[in-house]
Amino acid sequence: MPVAPTGGPMDDAELQRRLEDRSLPFDQWTHRAHVRIAFCYLKQHPFAQALDRVRLAIKAYNAHNNVPEGPTSGYNETTTAAFLRLVDSTMRAYGEAMPTPDSESFCDTHPQLLNKHVLRLFYSPQHRMHPNAKTNFVEPDLTAFPQPSKSSVHTAKQLLLSQTAEAFCGRPDMPLMASLDGLTQAEASWQPDPSVPTIEQLVRHIAWSKNRFCQQGFGSEMVVTDDSINGDGDSADLPCEFPCGAAWGWNLSAGIAGAIDLLQRSHQVLTECLERCSGEALQQPIPAPHGKSAANFFWIMLMHDIYHAGQIRTRRTLYRAMERSSRKS
Repeated sequence: MPVAPTGGPMDDAELQRRLEDRSLPFDQWTHRAHVRIAFCYLKQHPFAQALDRVRLAIKAYNAHNNVPEGPTSGYNETTTAAFLRLVDSTMRAYGEAMPTPDSESFCDTHPQLLNKHVLRLFYSPQHRMHPNAKTNFVEPDLTAFPQPSKSSVHTAKQLLLSQTAEAFCGRPDMPLMASLDGLTQAEASWQPDPSVPTIEQLVRHIAWSKNRFCQQGFGSEMVVTDDSINGDGDSADLPCEFPCGAAWGWNLSAGIAGAIDLLQRSHQVLTECLERCSGEALQQPIPAPHGKSAANFFWIMLMHDIYHAGQIRTRRTLYRAMERSSRKS
């Protein structure tokens, strides 16, 4: 496994790249490295989008390094989001008075953040270690986090980035990824009626739509090439009334886990397309569905996530009701 260059510590770009491509040696993934990564993403993105990217990067890195998922190990949503909030608040409060051009100087200037027990000031152990806190962010019970300045003004692009991240993987009630939390293969494969797509097929549809429309509008590559469906997302194996892309990648990335992986990768493609757009480019039309402007396209796509999140939640409620009824009979 590659090691850090001998000329000194990794700079921000190198640290971020090695986390994302999983080449960072595991013994260098320290608490300081976590704080540095938080700083890097927050310098590049609004808070919600930074959290989205940190979450995806850490989960992929943990999986690559076979980190076990348990009550006290693996990815913890509350811990990650809480530390990101502290770093964000510190950057906002001290950015002008004590500017730090990179993450190393930020850590040196704010050593209070290098104490990994700092969250004990905000959370009781029972609250932070509650099972729900591992998968969903819970607010502190001892004292509130510092609030960002109300005077902050977001550009249209920043607002789009923030809302896109929230719709995909934000708070625990509405976003798309939250609707898939704890989903079993049995739930994902269930059909209330043969004319209705399964949850897994809905997930593949959402993933395909993000990736395919970005290919049409911005020239992005598809994350997988599936010759079994045509350019409109239709498959000979599914009814024509099923949503486009419902069979995308089923033989390349199998099961609901594979479908969710495609969804996350496709969402990353969409996010990167949005990040590359200038304010002027957002007002220009693109050759994709709903592309009367790039901004309109991205708004439609985030509403698409929210719509299907509600659909998936309803489907899971029906499945559980069916299961209860079956057990009683």
